[in-house]
Amino acid sequence: MPTRADNNSLYTWRIQQILNGQGGALNVEYWKMPGTSQPGPHGCNQAAILTHMSEWDNPAYYRDCYHAWTTYGTGTSAVSGWGLFNKWLVKSISEVDLVTGSPTKVTSYEYLDGPGWHEPTAAEDPGKWDYKSWNVWRGHSAVRATVGSGATATTTEYRQYRGLNGDPTGLQGAGSRSVNVWTPEGVPKTDWDYLEGRTLGTAQYAPKPKEAALALVNGSFDSIGTSGWSTTMTNAVDYRAPDRAMDGTAFRETNQTGTTGSLWQDVSFTPVVGRSYRFEIWVRNPTGGTATGSVVLWGLGTSNVNAGTGFSAGPYSAWQRVSATWTATANNTTIFAPRCTWPTTASSTTSITPR
Repeated sequence: MPTRADNNSLYTWRIQQILNGQGGALNVEYWKMPGTSQPGPHGCNQAAILTHMSEWDNPAYYRDCYHAWTTYGTGTSAVSGWGLFNKWLVKSISEVDLVTGSPTKVTSYEYLDGPGWHEPTAAEDPGKWDYKSWNVWRGHSAVRATVGSGATATTTEYRQYRGLNGDPTGLQGAGSRSVNVWTPEGVPKTDWDYLEGRTLGTAQYAPKPKEAALALVNGSFDSIGTSGWSTTMTNAVDYRAPDRAMDGTAFRETNQTGTTGSLWQDVSFTPVVGRSYRFEIWVRNPTGGTATGSVVLWGLGTSNVNAGTGFSAGPYSAWQRVSATWTATANNTTIFAPRCTWPTTASSTTSITPR
């Protein structure tokens, strides 16, 4: 598989199959951007990365690749310079019975936030500052593993520290940034460097009932504009930028300041009394300041009931998942209405992708 993202000069082996000697095999599939040779799920858009070289530590531009100073060739033909290298992530592992034909067990993986890259410390790389970049892999703070598929699938979500708090914001160790990670319950924790790799929490999800699946129109804003959505936002722009989108090819950004702006859809649906329903969005803050808002579900009927979750996205924060869970009552029989509200603070921007 290609290891260099900026040219085809280096290929290295990756594990694709392991035979256990007892008639079974493990097959490994890696994330790849559709129609490209780029790793996924975030890709490695060279043009975007080179444009934002001075913001390499900005989570808005984190991708599945990294810079490293490299020298290749020998003698007078040796060439030194910055190279761009791919980081390949496992998408699924299949346990296959090669003898009796038992059903294949598939475990698939979703990476719920942007990849974490840290600038090397003096202990990790005692070399010259001029040859350092953000290329120490710190992984993902939220990973979801699903075993099986359909109505029988079981899902476990893992949260961990990455140790990105205090990471320099500039080359040669200049500045530092504040980074939080979130528990499965949505509680922020400071992502201290000494906690790197430690488990923050896990959450298990039961199989999703078919009747709970609701389709939003233009859910990821891939149809540029507010098609399917109603809005009171006065300062929002939709972007088609696959290299920065969390899901799909587009997203919406707003820096609604000092007032409340909302974005919502009314989805015709007959909920089951006593059953809980969830609406989730992904948010990030690609600028300074702090962006705040809330995600709310409404049940409309003879009486209107809502349940909501607030969020706060700190400066230059990566994509984070925010969800609201609402339980239907006998008085809510006709409409299921997800709504996003942004009373953001000054000089902050929120990027959103509902799902």
